Parts: sequence; structure tokens; C-alpha cells
Amino acid sequence: MFRHDIGGSLITSLVLASLLSCSHNDPSTSDDPALGLDFVVDEGPAPITDDEVGADGLILDRLVVLLDDEVDETSFEEALASVDGSVASSLEGFAWLTITVPPMADLADAQRVADGLSAMRGIRRARPAWLATAPSSPGANDRGAPSGPAGTAQPALGLQRFFAAWNAAPLATNRVPVYVVDFYTENVAHTQIATQRFVGPSPRMKDVAIKRELAGNHGYWVASLVGAKADAITPTGTHAAPETSLDLVSVNLRGIGDPLDQVLELGRTLPLSEFFVLNTSFGFGAQESELDRAELALAWRELLVRRGAGFLHTTSGGNDGGDGVVTAMNSVFTLQATGDDLASLVPVSDREDITEAIADARARVGERIDHVQGQTLIVGASSESGVESVFSSRGSPVRMIGEKLLGVCVRADKDCHKENDGFLMTSRGTSGAAPQLAGLAAWLRAMDPTLDAAEIRGRLLDAWDGRWVDALSATLALESRGLPVRRTMLDYFPQRQGFDDDDIRALLAEIDTDTAERTWPRGDLNGDGFANRDGEAAFDLDGDGRLGIVTVTIPADAAPSEELRLDEASVSDLDILCWGAFAGPYTGDLDVRDEQLARHCLPLHGYSGSIHSVTTETCPHGERTTTVDVTVQIDEDGTLLAVSGNGVQVGHFGNISPDPACVLDESFSGPFVMEGDGSTSFNVPVKDVGTLHLVQLRSGTFTYSGGPNCGDPRTEPVEASITSLAYVRGEGGVYDFERDEEQGSDCVTSFVTTGVLR
Repeated sequence: MFRHDIGGSLITSLVLASLLSCSHNDPSTSDDPALGLDFVVDEGPAPITDDEVGADGLILDRLVVLLDDEVDETSFEEALASVDGSVASSLEGFAWLTITVPPMADLADAQRVADGLSAMRGIRRARPAWLATAPSSPGANDRGAPSGPAGTAQPALGLQRFFAAWNAAPLATNRVPVYVVDFYTENVAHTQIATQRFVGPSPRMKDVAIKRELAGNHGYWVASLVGAKADAITPTGTHAAPETSLDLVSVNLRGIGDPLDQVLELGRTLPLSEFFVLNTSFGFGAQESELDRAELALAWRELLVRRGAGFLHTTSGGNDGGDGVVTAMNSVFTLQATGDDLASLVPVSDREDITEAIADARARVGERIDHVQGQTLIVGASSESGVESVFSSRGSPVRMIGEKLLGVCVRADKDCHKENDGFLMTSRGTSGAAPQLAGLAAWLRAMDPTLDAAEIRGRLLDAWDGRWVDALSATLALESRGLPVRRTMLDYFPQRQGFDDDDIRALLAEIDTDTAERTWPRGDLNGDGFANRDGEAAFDLDGDGRLGIVTVTIPADAAPSEELRLDEASVSDLDILCWGAFAGPYTGDLDVRDEQLARHCLPLHGYSGSIHSVTTETCPHGERTTTVDVTVQIDEDGTLLAVSGNGVQVGHFGNISPDPACVLDESFSGPFVMEGDGSTSFNVPVKDVGTLHLVQLRSGTFTYSGGPNCGDPRTEPVEASITSLAYVRGEGGVYDFERDEEQGSDCVTSFVTTGVLR
């Protein structure tokens, strides 16, 4: 019996065959899913060597083969003999395989050999094989954002609120396998990637730079975005303590062969029963036709039907900046997961070929082959502002930040540079966005090992906020499954197993520390990058799955209790602490809590009201009346918050020089504003007396009557004018503008003002 060694565990071909032929209770599955393919055994892998590949990436001694429904062992052997071929890579009972043939001269020669093989009985189609390569970066970019906690230097994690989610890290105690299938220089674990191990074959090709990029750096960069250690050495991955929550398994595809060889290797290497997260951050090359791609997607889909797809799969959406069709065509995995109808994605001239291939697959595994399989999320890229990156192919259902991502690499190239004792690279692409989502999926499973792939996928979609998948929101939502997420986040000293007054004291000390730079400290509960009273972000306090208004009752000394109304769409770290202490999972001494926190949580009382003022100037030759109607709002400290309203000035004066018969009428009006040539301001009272200075943007007219020499009418342009109103701080703390008095002798000015700010 053939046996294949996978990462130290021995899997017999009998076990693999039983899973490949499993119908998973599909009533439409045939009684004989293998349809006589028992002569196809598990063979390979057969990594490529340098001398087997032409300058254009053509594998000179390999063909890709799809068997049809008429094949039997005899016809298969005859077909192989016709090209002097042997199996390079195959899975037991699987209709797709690659074969080795004598070296061919070029593409034309390879196509001739493939056409001859395609004419043989039992062969649906044969084609030339192309070496699968790592994706090229859409262009490296410089860093420019602040670092994370303790110099973690991965701002994307903070912006997506991973660091705030890490406040619940004591709950993430289950190690979750994450398979990072990619291109690596060699099968050697990197010291900065926690728990990294390799399974599958080692490459036999040299890692040579193409366009100054080494393919093998890509895998290490991607893997580090998932699982780099969270320490003072850069970079940092998605888990607070990856040593206890991650089992990072790298599968090296460099030099494995054609994209079909990649699919076969996944079928050979991925676990057959346990849950895991799979990340694939690579796509098709330029050589595969639409028919080639559709057949590869069909192969992957059939493999998922046969083996079961109880894993969560994140895959990159591509860097072509195109529409949804471009995203769908990015890789085997995006093509399988985008739509049921694979035939619609190939030209009409090739549609018969793919339709017959689908019919064969349907006969082998049933009608499930006609539908998308598995729990896959295609991931696009966002900038740090949340806008979709220019290079990101359109159509992905979710995005993560795909720019300015720092990861490890192992050999210098145009992006990978020596720093201290290792190599680092800052790059971008959907290749970097997808592994962050894979890490978040594993984080949720590490906290709740009862979550299955479909549930995790649903929770990630629920946490999509239009910019990226929010790690904190996804983490908070686990409270509905009985996990004490909020209590753990507030438990500053987790070894004590509870949220008490010592935790309040420690968190309050951090919240009261002023800093102008994002640092994502432990006291950053809402994930905005600061621990403070002012910065606000969304936080589902009560765990009801929506953002609404939450009311918290705060006890007050020598006064009735007061209510603090919190809008969950924008709460501060202090708001979260107050909610946790007075309405949440607090378990400590209530009197100590009230003494520590009540005065910080009591709502501030602002003041507002309307003021009406009439100032009349009465002189021997005329009168001017100024009317002010304004609404004012100030905060607890006397800072002016808002002003609205209008002012009107009307005057009528006679005996205007040079002719005593001349009469002047003036009329001005305009709104009061916060800013003009001067600034509206509210003076804090001195000995309970102060002044409100109002800026009015007013314009008006002067008109003359009484004779031809009195003057021409004119219009005054808008200009700023200052009006001052005095107030007295009265009983109960109100601001009282009440005034009724006269001043002057020849011209008497009367002031009548009413209004109170309460």
C-alpha cells in the first residue's frame, strides 16, 4: 500500500481514498464516486528543478491531464505510453493529474504532444504545464503611520482595532492551525514567526530574483502578518500571544510545478478532519487560458466536495484594480468561490469542453459540483483611511488594510532589506490583506473552539464596517456565546479573575495620561489608539448586537442618582469604564468604586438658552433701535459651544447737514456667528459678572430724503460687528442676562435684556 509522509504523520492512501470518495450524504452522489478511477493512485509531489523550466515559464517535461468518464486502467496506460509518460503528481481516485514526458523543445512542441494525448481514449484534455510563481508586489510603499504597543510597528492592526481586541487575550487559549500556503525560499521556520513549521515538499529550484523580487520572500512576509511574535522586535502579527493561540503551518509551493500541482498538493497536505484556517495569497500567472482556469477551479471544487470543506479559507482578491470579473479570475480559489456557473467564464469556443468536464465531475460526486463549495472569503485591500486601495481588484465582499505592511523576509531584494540581525520588508497588496483576516478568524476560534467555519465566516462578515473587518467588534460579539469578553477586557490584572476596584484604579491612571501620539496602550478600550476621556469610537456596550443608546445610573453624594446616557456609536475609554463599573461586570467593593469613579462618570451639565435684547438710543434729532435675538450654548466650563440668531438695527435721524430738512434712515441686519473678523466669546465671570461678546456679520443700507442735496442712497457690504451683553451668575448657577436701565443725558440709551442660560 502506498504511503505518504505529511509533517511527521503517516496517512495511508486508503484513508485518503475514503475521504476523496465520500459523498457527505449528498443524495445525488453516484453509487460509485470514483467511477473506475481506483487505478489512479497517490503519487508525488515531484518538485521541479531549474533545468526543467524554459525562459517563459513553460515546464518542458510536464503536461496537465484531465481524464474523462470513459477512462479505464488499460486506456490510461495506453495514453501514457503514447507520449512515453509517467505520473508526476496525482491523488487517489482523482481525475486530474500531471505527468512527466520526455523534454519538449518549446511551447509549440508541448502543444503538439498535448494535442496527441488529448486524442487518446479516456483523456478529456491535456495541456502544457506552466510553473506557478509568487505574485509580484503592486509596489512597495514607505511607512508613515505610528507604531503600536511596545514598538510593535504595525499600525494597520491598531486601526483595525486588533490591539483593543487583545485586551481579551486571556480568553484566547486554544491553538488554532493556520495553513499559510505560499512561496518560501526554503522549508526553514523563521525565528520571529511564532510556532511556524513546514509540511510538504522542499523546493528543488534556486530562488532567483525575477524583476528584482525573490519569490521565497513572499511566503515569509505573508506568514509573519498572521503570526509574528507580539514583542519589541518588529514586525507583529495578529495575535497577542501566538505561542498559545496559533499553530502556523507553512506549505511551500515554490517549484511545485503547475497550478494543478498546487491543487493536488493541497489535497495531499491539508488536514482531513480537524478544523483549520487556510490562507492563499497568490493567483494565476499570465499563461493560463480562461478554459485552463475554469478547469482548475472545477478541480478544486471537486476536491472540496469529496474531502469536505470544514475549514475557513481567506484568499487574496488580486491587484489588478479591475472589476468583479477580474477579482473572480484572480486565482483557482476566487474563481471557485465567486459563482456557481464556471462555464459562463470561458469563451463560447471552449464552453463545450468545460461543460463536458462539469458533467463528468457531476457523475463522480453529484450535483454539489454545480455550486460554490466551502467557507471562503475573498479579501480586497484598503488604505489606512479605509478607502479601497487603487490597486485592489474590485468585487471583494470584505477588505483589510493592504498598505504599509511590515513583515519578515529572508534574502535581500528590491523590497527586502537587512535591519539589525534580520531582514524586513514593507509592502502592500491584497496578498497582505488576506492573512490579517485569516489571523482574525483564528483569533475568534482560539477564544471559542466550538465555532465552526460557517459561523466564523458569518461573524467576520458581520464585523465588516465598510472599511475593513473590525477585530474589536468581532471579538465583542463572542459575548453572545457565553464568553466574558467585556469583563476580561476590563480586568487589568487577569490573574485575579475579576473586574474590581484595583482594575478601575489602573485603568483610570492610564485614561488620565495625556499623549498626542497613538500608542494603543492597555487603557485603550475603544480602540482609537489613545487611553483618554475624549477620543470616541463605536463599542457595543451591552452586547445586544446593535449600536444604540445605553443609560447608566451613577450614584451621587448628597444628591439623587443621575443618569449617564451613552451613544454606543461613539464612546470614550472613560465611558466604557463607567459602563463596566456601574452597569457592567464589576465585582468589587461598591463603596470604593463610587469613591474612585463616580465623580469622573457624572454627566457634565452644559447651559443653554435664548436671549432677547433691545437697545434704544434717543437723541434730539432721531432714534436708533438695535434688537438682538440669539440662542447660546456653553459647556460646563463656560466654553462657548454654539450661537445662532440674528440682529437688526434701525435708525431715523433728521437735521442732517448741510440742509436741516434732510432725513437719514438706516437699516442693518445679519446673523450671529462663532467666527468673523473677531471671535464670539464668553468670558468666565469675575465675581459672578461677565460678558458675552457676539460677532455679527451684517450689511445694510443708508437712504436720504428731504431734498436733492441730502445724499444718494448707498448699500454697505457685509462686515463684522461686535455686540456685547453683560450677565450675572445667579442662584443655582444660571447665567442671568436680565437688564433694564438707562444711561446718558443729551442722548439717552435704554437697555432692556431678558434671557437666562440654564
